[in-house]
Amino acid sequence: MSGCGSNCGRGCCGDFSSKAARLPNLLSCEVTGSIFASAVRNMTMRCAQQQAGMMSDEEFEAAKDKLVSWLVATFSGGNSHYECDDEWHERGGLTDYLADAFKYHGHSGRQVLTHAASLFAEDAENLAREITRRGGLSSPEAQQAIGQLAGMWGQLFTGAPMDFD
Repeated sequence: MSGCGSNCGRGCCGDFSSKAARLPNLLSCEVTGSIFASAVRNMTMRCAQQQAGMMSDEEFEAAKDKLVSWLVATFSGGNSHYECDDEWHERGGLTDYLADAFKYHGHSGRQVLTHAASLFAEDAENLAREITRRGGLSSPEAQQAIGQLAGMWGQLFTGAPMDFD
């Protein structure tokens, strides 16, 4: 590059190539789906702990509330571990899409996102309890169910059509 002089070959300039390290992008169905899949797996572990008496009902609910808060912060652009899109995550694209999807109009963006995250947490809890009843996370059926639920929510939070694979 001009201005670098003889240092250009030593990496003085930033790497602007497509191979430069980037954060996981929240517009990716794969990234977003993995977030939801991890949440379901973690919730399943908490259900098993609750069932074994290692976690109280109050602790379980507090953990679920923490998940909802984390999802709201993350999908509104407040998590520095993820790359987000200004228009989609910070300026209302996602919340407008979710308000339409859930017919939840007339609420602030944060309320819409909290509503959607709470609905996911309920779905995750229902699936986690079912997986716990059926013996745990190790079965292929459990992994398939988690993948389906996480994929659906991942598509919803990225705005991908539901029949998109």
